[in-house]
Amino acid sequence: MTRQELADILRVSDRYIERLLERNEIPYVKVGRHCLFWLSDVTAYLDSRRVPAVKIDDADVIDF
Repeated sequence: MTRQELADILRVSDRYIERLLERNEIPYVKVGRHCLFWLSDVTAYLDSRRVPAVKIDDADVIDF
């Protein structure tokens, strides 16, 4: 997929994707001057950014 398609899927700006590329945070394939992304790489990137849910027992709830 293209950089703009990735931005649309992730619902972020094209500039955000550009920053990811500058920091080498997401893998890509360079074809000429274009950066292309494989779905498997995007899925792996998203999995690495996942924040796990934390189960809180009723006794651990703080009452403000």
